[in-house]
Amino acid sequence: MKKRIVSLVVLLSMLMLPACNTSLPEGTETAEPTTSETQGIGNSGNAAPLEIIKDGRSDYVIVCDFKDSIAKNFAEDFSRLLFTTYGVTVKIQKAILGENDKEIIVGDTDRAGTVAIKAQLAQEDFAVCAYGDDLVLYATDANQYSKMLMVIRDTILSEGDSFVFAEKDNFISSLRTDAEISGNVVELISNGASNYSIVYGRNDSDSMLYAKYLRYYIKEVFGLYLPLVTDNNTVEKAIVVKGAAVSEAETAYKKLSTDDFAVMVVGEKVVLTATDNEKMVLGMMKFVDMCKKGTVGTSVK
Repeated sequence: MKKRIVSLVVLLSMLMLPACNTSLPEGTETAEPTTSETQGIGNSGNAAPLEIIKDGRSDYVIVCDFKDSIAKNFAEDFSRLLFTTYGVTVKIQKAILGENDKEIIVGDTDRAGTVAIKAQLAQEDFAVCAYGDDLVLYATDANQYSKMLMVIRDTILSEGDSFVFAEKDNFISSLRTDAEISGNVVELISNGASNYSIVYGRNDSDSMLYAKYLRYYIKEVFGLYLPLVTDNNTVEKAIVVKGAAVSEAETAYKKLSTDDFAVMVVGEKVVLTATDNEKMVLGMMKFVDMCKKGTVGTSVK
C-alpha cells in the first residue's frame, strides 16, 4: 500500500513576505520587484482611510460579476461576515449596472482597481488593497478566496461598530517566487498520521491563538487534529509558533526584517514566526499550503 508522506525541506534561508506598499528607510537598497510585490497601487501615501462601516452604517456597495460563481459566492460570504461582525447589511450589486461612488470590488471586473491589482498578482494569489475610494478584493482561484476571507476575518476586521481600512493595511499574499530553498527533509505527516505537536507560549494569549488557528488549518487540509502543548514541556517533534519560549523560535524571530514572516526547520522542529498578527496568520496558511502542494518537498512512497 502506498504511503503518502508530506514533508518539509529545511529552510537554510528565511522565507519572507513583502507587505503591500511597505516603505523602507531612505537609502535602503532593494532587489528588483517581483510580480507579487505592489508598486504604485491605488492611493497616494496621504490618502484618507476607507470608512467601510462607520457608526453602524455603510455607504459602500459590493460589486462583482454575477456570472463568476466563485467571486459571487465570496461576495455573499463577505457580506454575511460584515453583518455577523457589525450588524450592517452591505448590498451586493452586479458590476455591469454601473459604478458607485464607494465600492467593494470583488473578483474580475472592468473597474480600474481590479486591473491595477491583477497586474501585481502571482499565479496563485490574493490581494486586499485600497484603490481611490474603493476596496479591491481579488483572488486567482477558489482556494485563494477562502484564504482571503480567513485573513480578513482574523486580521483586518476590528471590534466595535466601525470597519475602517487604511492604505497601510494593503497587502498581497505572495511569497517571493525566487526564494532559495534547500536542505534535509522533515517528515511531518506519514500515512495519514503525525507525531508532531504544536507548541505555544504558556503565558502568551496570542501564541495560544496562533496554535489554535494552525491546528484548524492543518485539520481543514489534512484531516489531522494535532495536540497543543505549552512551552514548559520538552517536545522534540514540534511545530513551534511565535510566542513560545523555545530557543529556535527566538533565534528565528531575531532574523526577521520589517513586515515579514518566516518558516524554518531546526533539527526536527518547524518554527513559524512573524513580525505581527497579520503576517503570522498569513505565514501559517502559507506553510500549510506549501506542505499540501509539495512546493517544499512532498513525496509519495
